[in-house]
Amino acid sequence: MTSTAGLTPGSTGGCFLLYVLRYFLLIYLCLMSFGGSARAAEPQTAALDWQELSVPETETAGKYAVLQNQLLFVSADNCIFTLTGLEATWQQADLAPDEEWSTLFQQLKQGASLQSTTAGVICSGGTSAEVRLIRASDERLQLSVLPRLPDSIQQSACAVLNDVLYLLGQFENSADSKGWSLDVSADTQQQRKWQEWQLPERQLQQPVLRVQNGSLYLLQKQASEVYLYKKQGDWQPVSSAPRSTFSQPALNLGPSHFLLPADSAQDHDLLYHTITDTWRIAPFSLMPTAAQTRDALQSACNWQEGVLLVYPETLFWGHSRRLSQGFQTADLIVLGLYSVMLIAMSVYFARRNQNCQEYFLAGQRIPWWAAGLSLLGSSLSAITFMAFPAMSFRTNWVYLLGNFMILVVAPLVIWFYLPFYRRLKVTTAYEYLEHRFGLPTRLVGSSAFLLFQLGRMGVVVYLPALALSTVSSWDVYTCILVIGCVATLYTTLGGIEAVIWTDVIQVLVLIGGALISLFVILSKIPGGMESAISASLSAGKLHAVNYSWDVASTGIGVVIVGNLFKFLIPYSSDQGVIQRYLTTSDERQAARGIWLNAAASIPVWTLFFALGTGLWVFYRASPERLDPLGRTDEIFAWFIVHELPAGVSGLVIAGLFAASMSSLDTSLNSMATAITADFYQSLRPQATDRSALRLARWLTVLLGIFGTLTAIYLARANTQSIWDQFLKIMGLFGGGLAGMFIAGIFTRRTTQTGVLLGFSLSAFVLYQVQLRGTVHFFLYGAIGILTCALSGWLFSLLLPQSRKQIEGLTIYTLKPPGSGEADLKQSESAD
Repeated sequence: MTSTAGLTPGSTGGCFLLYVLRYFLLIYLCLMSFGGSARAAEPQTAALDWQELSVPETETAGKYAVLQNQLLFVSADNCIFTLTGLEATWQQADLAPDEEWSTLFQQLKQGASLQSTTAGVICSGGTSAEVRLIRASDERLQLSVLPRLPDSIQQSACAVLNDVLYLLGQFENSADSKGWSLDVSADTQQQRKWQEWQLPERQLQQPVLRVQNGSLYLLQKQASEVYLYKKQGDWQPVSSAPRSTFSQPALNLGPSHFLLPADSAQDHDLLYHTITDTWRIAPFSLMPTAAQTRDALQSACNWQEGVLLVYPETLFWGHSRRLSQGFQTADLIVLGLYSVMLIAMSVYFARRNQNCQEYFLAGQRIPWWAAGLSLLGSSLSAITFMAFPAMSFRTNWVYLLGNFMILVVAPLVIWFYLPFYRRLKVTTAYEYLEHRFGLPTRLVGSSAFLLFQLGRMGVVVYLPALALSTVSSWDVYTCILVIGCVATLYTTLGGIEAVIWTDVIQVLVLIGGALISLFVILSKIPGGMESAISASLSAGKLHAVNYSWDVASTGIGVVIVGNLFKFLIPYSSDQGVIQRYLTTSDERQAARGIWLNAAASIPVWTLFFALGTGLWVFYRASPERLDPLGRTDEIFAWFIVHELPAGVSGLVIAGLFAASMSSLDTSLNSMATAITADFYQSLRPQATDRSALRLARWLTVLLGIFGTLTAIYLARANTQSIWDQFLKIMGLFGGGLAGMFIAGIFTRRTTQTGVLLGFSLSAFVLYQVQLRGTVHFFLYGAIGILTCALSGWLFSLLLPQSRKQIEGLTIYTLKPPGSGEADLKQSESAD
């Protein structure tokens, strides 16, 4: 069939798109002529709200420490009190029977210190070389004895990073500070041995160890030096503090800042940003108004995501309060216009959806370039919109190399997968599994896809909404409702055609917003692009390849192999992706769309990595404009709202909303298609097309409501743990699902029983691999795919079934285009 996708009446979708974009652009330019304005000279970012807390009812002195988010007060009269929350009261802790408790209390009386770590509370120092670990277990406190140090240690400091305890201080018989490390995750006492730990070659005075942003830092109370621990014996000095002394240990503030309290009220508290290696004056005071003088401050620590100040007779807990400039009127108008434009498009396309073929496949009249851009839009979620810049802002460009593997996957999909989806005239990818193996395999494959998408919907709405709420004047629920309602409405009305054409707009808005942001970043950096590249190169921010073959790291082998299979999973087995292949007029048009997506993905992903590096250069030059409380993943959204002119920021934020809705509309339409075609129509062949279309529309509405409510639940619970675990469990089946397609297309002997057993085994193997953590997560897809395909083939040899007609269903008997479905009824003798 000759393609006329660009000339037929079906191409009026493109004409309507240009018509809508023309008027949107005209209104936007008029708005910017009158309503655009610059942002404030310096964003107001944060403050501390203080709450006074009681102290335990005991007359004896003691020391405070934090254990698994509960506050411990270890009293001198051999008891421990716990405080589990701000509204709770102090309770005497239930101590597990252990004779060592009395030794621990005696050690504390002799000057030992308590240090909070991720492994528990460490007691060390004083006149003893003993080291003990306090842990919480079964609503009581457990005490473990760690191996003895070579000698008693004074002025000790410790921290735990990646299950390794680092401890340093001055030994009794030595004037120099020494450091020792211990693997606290070791299974046996024989494996737990202290290893000497090389310290910086200079005299340490009151050293402090802190873990922040996944790295270990060494600070000195009486000096300005700060060191970053790189590896055994390798310390990297970072920017020196502008003040030579500070009175208390550094406190973690947010996910990437240290807060250094000042010695007196006349001095300023300091903030150190671990990513940009910069210092600034804190935009707020550490001291509450009702507090005593700084001289009376005994200690300070982090607790309940805030700061705890310990005074002799009272405690003050400071909770960070974020201040945001928020959306301006021009931003809100742009967002409103954008939402109206999307809904108008869906109403326009709704009149065509008179049957399932139109609703699910758009009558196969989508131009190849629109299908390709829609594929690109479905891969660029809002999480990607924020995560890629955040990744290069925090680290480097190592992860970018793996994205080039889409150029390898694209021809594989075009040559070996696309012909089966197009020539079998399927509606869902899982129809192929029924042709090749049988109905049970189709239902298992479709169910795995559906369950994963059910869990994913809430996350792809909640995470972007959370980021938007923290940098705007909207709360998280408003952001969730806007994303959920608009995406559900236009997807329900317009079907896949509305999804694809809105994806086209969303890709254009997203890329345009990213380009505008990069231009603004470079214009704000002294020296422009040349200075930005020079600073990035010298700091290693453009490092892109790790020459290592360690399967547990991001070496070049892991990145290439892992991402090759990572891309193969959605492009070969994900209904949301494959459905785009089926909306063009013929196989050749679909192939061109896949090539466009692959070719466009590389510069787009490179653009987002360049954005992150540009943000690093910008905020390194202007650290006072950083949000000290913001998550790293929010850095791009923070820049958009606080640095771009009003109206322009609204357009770029529309790109962030666009990416969120693009992920949601893909899930909604593909899930409705899978449920209707794979379950309703296959199990009820007598059902009419009209009833199936009605079901598909109602499913889209219900699924949209479910995704929105799930996101609201995540916001109310303030946790993702349940859904993270659900996605991890369902992610175990992703590689197996793609493995079933490989087994069907590339082997002749694999049977339905064999492939289903292989699918189950791949999930079990992946679970064990994740449990042990011996390989990098990039390789999980490869392990799942290969385990399913190979074990499915072996199971089929061991458990032979009656032969199934598979003519035209493997690459060995693939029929040419136009040969028709009738040829599929020819039998093929298996080897």
